[in-house]
Amino acid sequence: MLDKLIDLLISALKLFQFWVVIYPYERGVLLRLGKYSVTLEPGFHWCMPMKIDRVITADIVTRTLRLGAQSLVTKDQKPVVLNTVVTCEILDVKKALLNVHSIEHVIDDSCSGFVAAFVADHDLGYIVKCCAIPDKKLLGSCQKQAGEYGIGVMKVQFTDVTPSRTFRLLNSTVEAASYWADHSTRADRL
Repeated sequence: MLDKLIDLLISALKLFQFWVVIYPYERGVLLRLGKYSVTLEPGFHWCMPMKIDRVITADIVTRTLRLGAQSLVTKDQKPVVLNTVVTCEILDVKKALLNVHSIEHVIDDSCSGFVAAFVADHDLGYIVKCCAIPDKKLLGSCQKQAGEYGIGVMKVQFTDVTPSRTFRLLNSTVEAASYWADHSTRADRL
C-alpha cells in the first residue's frame, strides 16, 4: 500500500515539475503544446508544468559509428568487402531531433551510398591507401549530405578492405542437383 502511495506521489511531482536541467554534453529543444519553442543550452531552465512544455534532449558529443560491411566492386573490377567508420557530431540539435527519426540511420544513409560510389570510381590500390589517409572528396560529400540533417561528419575512414570471392547461392534443389551432377570431381565442389 505504501509503495503505491509513493508511486502516486512521484507521478504527481513529475506532472507538476516546472524545471529541466540540460547537462554539458547535451542540447535540447523545448516544445510548447507540441510546437518548437526554443533550443536549450546546458544549465537550468524553467518550463510550464502539466505537460504543456516538453523537453527533448540529445547527446552532442563526438560519436563514432561503424557502417555495415559493404560488398563492392572497384574500378579495376576487384570485388572487396569494405568496413567504414564515421566520426560525427550533432551541429544543429533542432534539425537532428525534430526532422530525423534516427541520427545513426541518417549517418549510415548519408555515407553508405557515397562510399559505394567512391569504390566504384577508384582502383583497389588507392582504396587500400585510403585506410591510412582518408579521402577528402569522400568526406566532403558525406559532410554535405549529413549537414542537411544537422549532423557534422568529421571523418570517414576505411578500417578494413578485404578482397572477396563471391559464391553463387543455389536457389532450388533442382539447381543444386544439376550443379553437383555437372561437377563430378570432389576438387570442384565447395
